[in-house]
Amino acid sequence: TTGATAVRFRITPFTTALGAAVSTADFQVNNNYNEVLAMTTGVFPRTGVIERTTEVAIGDLMADGLRVAAGTQLFLQNGGGIRAPLPSAYAVTGTPPVGGWVRAGCAVGTPCHVVRGDAYTVLPFGNEIATMTVTGAQIWQALNIAVGTMPAPFGGFMQISGFSYVYSLSAPVGSRVQSVTLNGGAPILNNGTTYTLGLSDFNATGGDTYALFVPVPAIRTRVIEADVLADYITSLGTLTPAT
Repeated sequence: TTGATAVRFRITPFTTALGAAVSTADFQVNNNYNEVLAMTTGVFPRTGVIERTTEVAIGDLMADGLRVAAGTQLFLQNGGGIRAPLPSAYAVTGTPPVGGWVRAGCAVGTPCHVVRGDAYTVLPFGNEIATMTVTGAQIWQALNIAVGTMPAPFGGFMQISGFSYVYSLSAPVGSRVQSVTLNGGAPILNNGTTYTLGLSDFNATGGDTYALFVPVPAIRTRVIEADVLADYITSLGTLTPAT
């Protein structure tokens, strides 16, 4: 149940119809959604619009952490998959930390608690990380889809990690991307050079009109994005919203 430290399951020994003995096994699932992961000196905003139209701090935080977990050069995180700010509206329960819960009015002097439940409120759909190898041309195509509806909000607008890009709203739809650059300064050209890419399994299977990824062989890592976000937040300790 929400707030429980752990849930334990026991499978007791039994004998199958074929006579094969199955031994006792114990499983423990971390279900402590009230666990404090980090402190944040400000709110990472999410409005339903900004993360679908522009770079946002929560998008950068997520994409960076997910790329590290994926072990890829690049990561794309659809803005429509971000469903809450950080801290979120997750209602903490149980014994508060010393000094009580701080979940609003985040500032350097009074940082807010970020708890495990926040990660699963921000990313509630259980999406997994997928990885694939793509060409520079496919990256350009994907980014042109991402900015194709601009300035109108689009759930497939991508928060990114590992690279940057420049686009022009005055250019025709489908040709708005002007340049793409790896972290470190090397250009990603609109050609057949290959790169490793991480993304949500939702987009890897064509979600948000990204049909270009469907024919590309992908590895479903079975790693849940919300789990990775929680671990990444924990590794940082103190968060400060920035793009």
